[in-house]
Amino acid sequence: MLLVVLATAVTRLARQKENSGWWLVAGGLFLLAVYTHLFAFLALAGVGLHALLTYRSNKRAFWATAIMTSLILVCFIPWLRLMLAEAEPALGSLRPLQQATEFNALKPLTAPIFLLFGMSSSFWYSGLILFTFFAYLVIFLLELRKMGRQQVPSGMWLVLLIIFCVLGVPLTVYLVRPFFLPERTLAAAAPFLIIWLAWGITRRQSPLPYLAGLAGLLMLVGTVSYQMGPLVKPPYREATAFVTENAQPGDLVLHTSDGSYLPALRYAPQLAQGVLVGDPDPRKPETVYAALGGQVWELADVERAANGRFWLIVALEHSISWQQAQYDTIAARHTLLDEQEIGGIRIFLFEVGN
Repeated sequence: MLLVVLATAVTRLARQKENSGWWLVAGGLFLLAVYTHLFAFLALAGVGLHALLTYRSNKRAFWATAIMTSLILVCFIPWLRLMLAEAEPALGSLRPLQQATEFNALKPLTAPIFLLFGMSSSFWYSGLILFTFFAYLVIFLLELRKMGRQQVPSGMWLVLLIIFCVLGVPLTVYLVRPFFLPERTLAAAAPFLIIWLAWGITRRQSPLPYLAGLAGLLMLVGTVSYQMGPLVKPPYREATAFVTENAQPGDLVLHTSDGSYLPALRYAPQLAQGVLVGDPDPRKPETVYAALGGQVWELADVERAANGRFWLIVALEHSISWQQAQYDTIAARHTLLDEQEIGGIRIFLFEVGN
């Protein structure tokens, strides 16, 4: 976010000053941004699209943007070659595209709201942010129509184009072919969404300033409640330490999701542990587990290999109904010896058989 915002601001300055030095600085910042995160290219696309649409009024800026983009692409070739030469694409830079995921029709809506307001943990807060976002969007579009294209500041068009590219392109690809697209990967759009909201404060005889003020207040409330609320991520280290301290030789450890499994591989590689096969919403392919020294297990394999007992770790972060169903199946077939909960992570010790 920092690099994209700085690069865009310096690009605006370079357009105004018509100084090649500022264009070099902007290009360097964008180069750092795309090497930091591939989606920074989408913000650069928004800058390029703005230069193309304003070609008639500023031809020099268009050609300077084109040269800057060309140099960035040339400097990106070394990393592009590494990406294309990766032996296992599912483990590399483009691994999200390799991972099929369940389609979420609400993602085009939840993505901008998440970037503006963060996570929502209550019904009333969710309702307020939904109302505020939709009301602002509808009135903003009416304001644009009333003003006409010529009266909208050039900087505002730049902001809108960057939002369109950073959010619109990945979400369009997602709608055509769902892939692993968490909202945080679209974070480059967040500062520009805030600028979009802040612009509403400048309007007169319009509800936009009130809606922008309400949005700012909701952001503050959400931030405070998040900081004062419970930790969002469960303490995986403590849960793994508990199992390590209480496990006996020959014990197996079965995880129902990668939420607890991947950290446990790091914290306790000495444990014989695996992740249960069949997750309908897998966050990692099996090649990732293999690269980290992990395994994917069938429940029948655990039952045969267990030396009298085994541990079951359930971290309900995703595929919740599926994980609960797996626990119910296991609990119906084996004797529960112990049960613990550490920071939302449920730990069960089973004896094989009834």
